[in-house]
Amino acid sequence: MVDDQWGAPTQVHWLASAVVLALVQVLKEPNKRGLYHLSCQGETSWHGFASALVREACRFGHLVQLVDVAPISSAHWPQAACRPLNSRLDCRLFSSVFRIELPLWQTQMTEWLASQRAQPDGPDELPLP
Repeated sequence: MVDDQWGAPTQVHWLASAVVLALVQVLKEPNKRGLYHLSCQGETSWHGFASALVREACRFGHLVQLVDVAPISSAHWPQAACRPLNSRLDCRLFSSVFRIELPLWQTQMTEWLASQRAQPDGPDELPLP
């Protein structure tokens, strides 16, 4: 897993909810219109994210055993589109203007894994490739 590209994994449902809350405020207060960055707090590489996901998936019983996630350089993972090494965003303005707390990516990951276990039709175990 690529270990030299950094960002903040962000759960899409939270992202959509935060955007809707911001849009409601903009409709009431047009002076809040503007360009904002939005993602979770914290930072990690793809390798760090995958490793944390595997550890937590084991803890929740989605995986029966730990899987080794090997780090590689993005140079060893050719892609059609060039990806930036740093996609971290400064989201303080969004949080300040709209008074929306930005969660940690680790918290969102853990909550998502917990929700998968709680769903009656959710998987008992996440499939391994």
